[in-house]
Amino acid sequence: MDIAMDTANEFAKSALGLVWQQLVDLFEYSSNIKDLEERVENIKNERIVIQSRVTAAERNGERIFTHVIKWLDDSKSLLEEAEKFLNEEIKADTHVWHLGSRYKLSAKAKQKILVVEQLLGTCKTFNVISENVPPPPIELASDETRSAFGSRKEILAKIVDNLKDDRVPMIGIYGLAGVGKTTFVKQIGERLQSERLFDHIMIFTVSQTPDILKIQDRIAEVIGAKTFDEKTTEGRASRLHAILNQMLKHGKKILVIVDDIWETLNLRENIGIPVGCKFMLTSRQEGVCQQMGSQHNYMLRGLNDGESWSLFENIVGHNAVKHPHRHQIAVKTVKACGGLPLALNVIASLLRNNNNIYCWQDAVAKLRWNDLAQNLTESLKLSYEFLEKESAAQELLLLCSLFPEDYEIHINDLLTWGLGLGLFRDVASLDASFVRVHARVEYLKSSSLLLDVEGKNCVKMHDVVREFTLKVAREQHKTFVGTGEELISWKESDTVNYISLHGDNMNVFNDKLEYPNLKLLYLRGTLSRNLSSSILGTVFGMMKMITVLSFFKVTLNQLPPSFEHLKHLRTLTLVSCILGDIRIIGELRSLRILNLSRSTLSELPIEFEKLHNLLFLDLTGCLNLAIVPSRVLHGMRQLEGLHMSRDLVYGGIYKLGDASLEHLRFCSQLVTLEVHIVDIKHWPKGVVFSKLRRFKISVGSEFHFSEPYACSSKLILLKDLTRSSLEHGLNGLLKIAEEIIIENVNGFQNDLYHNLDRAHVCNLKYLSIARFEEIQYVVDTTEIDPCVVFPLLKILKINDLDNFYEICHGKPLEGSFGKLEELRVSNLPKLMNVWKSPIEYALLPMLRVLNIEQCHRLKNIFTLSKSGDLSQLRHLEVCSCEAIEEIIDSEDGSRMLEFVFHELHSLLLLSLPKLKTFMPIGRPSPTIADVGTHIKGSLFDGKVAFPNLKDMHLKNLDSVGQIWTNSFRVGVTLPLLDKLEVEGLPNLMHVWSIDSPESIPLSSLTRLTIENCPINEVVLAQEEDTAGSIEFLRLEYLRLDHLRNLKSFYAGQGNCALFNEKVSFPALEHLYVDGMEGLREIWQIPQPVGSFPQLRRLSVWNCHNLLNIGPFLQLPSLELLSVIRCNNLEEIFGDPVGELEHANVAMPALKDIVLCGNPVLKSFCHYKIDFEWPCLRLVKLTGCPKMKTFTYGNLTTPMLQELRLASVLSRDQRTMWNGDLNSTVRVLYSENNNNHDHNTGSKRNYNDGITMDENNKDRGGGANDDCDVGSNYDDNSNNADDEERNDDHHDKKRRRIR
Repeated sequence: MDIAMDTANEFAKSALGLVWQQLVDLFEYSSNIKDLEERVENIKNERIVIQSRVTAAERNGERIFTHVIKWLDDSKSLLEEAEKFLNEEIKADTHVWHLGSRYKLSAKAKQKILVVEQLLGTCKTFNVISENVPPPPIELASDETRSAFGSRKEILAKIVDNLKDDRVPMIGIYGLAGVGKTTFVKQIGERLQSERLFDHIMIFTVSQTPDILKIQDRIAEVIGAKTFDEKTTEGRASRLHAILNQMLKHGKKILVIVDDIWETLNLRENIGIPVGCKFMLTSRQEGVCQQMGSQHNYMLRGLNDGESWSLFENIVGHNAVKHPHRHQIAVKTVKACGGLPLALNVIASLLRNNNNIYCWQDAVAKLRWNDLAQNLTESLKLSYEFLEKESAAQELLLLCSLFPEDYEIHINDLLTWGLGLGLFRDVASLDASFVRVHARVEYLKSSSLLLDVEGKNCVKMHDVVREFTLKVAREQHKTFVGTGEELISWKESDTVNYISLHGDNMNVFNDKLEYPNLKLLYLRGTLSRNLSSSILGTVFGMMKMITVLSFFKVTLNQLPPSFEHLKHLRTLTLVSCILGDIRIIGELRSLRILNLSRSTLSELPIEFEKLHNLLFLDLTGCLNLAIVPSRVLHGMRQLEGLHMSRDLVYGGIYKLGDASLEHLRFCSQLVTLEVHIVDIKHWPKGVVFSKLRRFKISVGSEFHFSEPYACSSKLILLKDLTRSSLEHGLNGLLKIAEEIIIENVNGFQNDLYHNLDRAHVCNLKYLSIARFEEIQYVVDTTEIDPCVVFPLLKILKINDLDNFYEICHGKPLEGSFGKLEELRVSNLPKLMNVWKSPIEYALLPMLRVLNIEQCHRLKNIFTLSKSGDLSQLRHLEVCSCEAIEEIIDSEDGSRMLEFVFHELHSLLLLSLPKLKTFMPIGRPSPTIADVGTHIKGSLFDGKVAFPNLKDMHLKNLDSVGQIWTNSFRVGVTLPLLDKLEVEGLPNLMHVWSIDSPESIPLSSLTRLTIENCPINEVVLAQEEDTAGSIEFLRLEYLRLDHLRNLKSFYAGQGNCALFNEKVSFPALEHLYVDGMEGLREIWQIPQPVGSFPQLRRLSVWNCHNLLNIGPFLQLPSLELLSVIRCNNLEEIFGDPVGELEHANVAMPALKDIVLCGNPVLKSFCHYKIDFEWPCLRLVKLTGCPKMKTFTYGNLTTPMLQELRLASVLSRDQRTMWNGDLNSTVRVLYSENNNNHDHNTGSKRNYNDGITMDENNKDRGGGANDDCDVGSNYDDNSNNADDEERNDDHHDKKRRRIR
């Protein structure tokens, strides 16, 4: 009874509480509605503020934090719901005494208030909304030029050494035009970039007429600086200098490559690059390099005969030179080119695919012996004359010379100029002209006369090609290219056809001069001066025959009245201009092309409605454009091209005034359209663009892209929409789209294919989908009739789908996804299978790139029944997938004889804690050696092969105990392996287990890194007593990092030396050993003769049981010796052996010695050996308080002038010198002892680091500890050990504290 009463009481209280709350909501109806309205206004204001901050940050190239973007999206949705609630539901509530309705509305308002309050509270935490995005590594060299010619490797090595030398601030490279200087410095830059020797590498071209503003913009882009507020070169230079100088003070290393410099240029005053950066110059004259201050200059000579022949043969084709007569001519042609790569490229491109023997004979007849410059000109002339039958190609090439040197020339500029000049005489439409110009540009690129700009719709000209072409343009077309000052003194105004004027001085046109034959005028300014009517005056009245007028970065507050005389003008481009009154353009009735992109104008004048013959209107990036009168579009009945979108990277909105997209129905001839639409409802209903060939249409919210989407001319971007909204008119374009990027479209269920409709995806080449809640598959074939799906798709990207299970569910017909080349998926928490492929169903025969990240339910990547499915795969990366147990699964349990990845070049398996094996087929029984290692699993067995694999990276694989079984003959199955990185395998006992030396991959491996693994030996000999010798023939780089159990590299037999007489490295240049607790010596005697003949850098860190590196060896190539934080190290080299005992030992290449934090180190060598170090220039000594003398023998160090020291606990530094190194060290030892006697514990002692700071003894040498002493001595110097540590990406801040 009591329980029942208690229950009744509780129920009554609950009921009363509920009723009371309902009454409160009812009585607070008005206040709740008012509160909601106020909070809606508050969040509107906050959203405006945050959106403006986002816009400003994006313009500065910064990355917006994801939670900020999500807040903007959530607040937008909430505002739409709240305004709909207030404007529809509340206003519709006219029944004052309808208590039930009022209660519901009040409660609903109260709920929305809580959500608004939560959003308002969240935005208060947005102190920082973005972060600087470090620019991607600049593309220094193309794929075709990445390998240096053999004859240039020696000079390349010397230059790299100079760049590493802190005493060499500048080097110069000079040589003939066309010898390949630009390509060569790009190769050097790429090598330095890969070795991480510099924090920033920037390259810019100076040329004969330097574009300082462009150079400054390029530097700002590379260092990630914000956009310039300063407009003048001087102001920008001052700001750049401050930024770069601050970077240098923080220890950043900066390399500046100044390409094609013609005369002395003050890099500090003119550009803003401070002293302290490293400089590499290229010029045609050594004297220019010397005048710039370079004391180390290298002449780049032509290729040798063999390299010249290989280059020529690769271009024309091997079969072309097999013919006896053509072979003889080819030999003469190659000889006459004198090793100039440009000449060889041009002449070979001319003869490629031309088997006519007379053409070959005519080509070689025009080349002259012993006149390389003339032959280069002749080869260009031959190629140019060969273009005669393609006259449009010749004209386009000449137009390219009107742009500044090293300029990225947009193909659309060539199109619009060509149309204006009437180059495409036999075509009438914009579409046909577009096809023609692209075909001609491709023809010029294949002729090596134009260079492609990767990832952009642009081309460039080699400076030598531009010089030649400009000479032809001046002679044949009376062309002027130069500055305003030069035009003033020019005397041929009456005959000139083309004028290209660059610079600020535009006040150069004399109204007394006439330009009766002028067809094209190109003015390129800097926005610093206004070209007013008074400056231009009546000049356009003297240019009545002009057909192309192009202004770039020019301020025009008002176009002059003389503009109306341009009756023949067909192309007018005002790009990135500040525009005022431009109404007079409406009088240009012959105008075909009008480009106002990125210019400032608020509205299109109504007078533009008279431009009835206009074919193309470009308003891209006109951010202030607010009004487009409907009559304007109505009057442009012939319009074939309309661009109204902002840069797609940022999205954008156009306020079209009284015009709307409905008025596009008047533009029935449109073939190209670019536009961003906020609301799909604005898309014109019933308008069919039957002639549209190219389009870029984005619909919905702004896009925040991390990459450009420009590989297709038929692109649609959809974001934050509903499925029903897509029925408003895009269906027709979706059917012909080649690229679709679609994100967060509500209402899509099950699979994307079904929602988009079969007709919408049949032409797709690129598909990216992200942020769907209900999409489970890309295609579900169980819901459709049997058909081939996505037959043309090349790239598929799938990201952030919470309920996505599988790409293809069901059984697609053969041919589905048949052309897929790249597949990238990430953050799909429910993905169970990437691909199922029974033999009778769809395969992926063209797949080249496969990237899987953060798919935590995946247990394998593919289930396959035959190896042909992945025959073209070149790159495979699987990263951060917690459940992955195998990469390839044989679903039927069959045993295949062998699975071969024929084309795989790179394999990355990263952070896969449950991965046990690559493919569980044909696994042999474990051997006795296998059992002895307590393996958890073998990653590879003898049934899988990678004949072309070059790069393998294995990281954080917790369940792998053995990389390959004994039956896996690495030398056979991985014959081309060049780079192997093994990191964080907690159960790995060894990298290789071999029964004979022949079973290890020694023929091709050049880089080996092993880090944070418990291995006992790198190479385990199954029978150590009979183990034979092994030789790593090509290994150049070896890094052994924090292998605490490692005692021997190979066949150690209980010794504690890393290397013994059974292993040798004849090509090793870099050896880094760090955190090896078990080591007592690096090597022991006897070593094979010539064990380390090429070793240039030896660095030993944190080996606390190391007594010495080992007995002294002959190291003829050693340049850097660095030993840091080895607590028990007493000497660097131990007992001398044999002929070295009591010898006079030379280390002819040694330049730098760094000894840091070795508390018991007493000397370099305890034995009385005389050392000759003729190149030694730097010795750094810190934290070695027991060192009484450097050596006990005599030292010969003619270049050494100082001993560098650094205090441990402060950033103070000093140098000492007492005539020779031994005497200096003795003085230092005595001084430190005196300091301790007088002031025990002083922090000013320079060589007592470990004694003074016991807490530091287990620390690794990092950027901020006492071992980083390079910047302590000279702001412009580079620590030799800094160079060593930056040589590999593993040396980062994690070294600061172990």
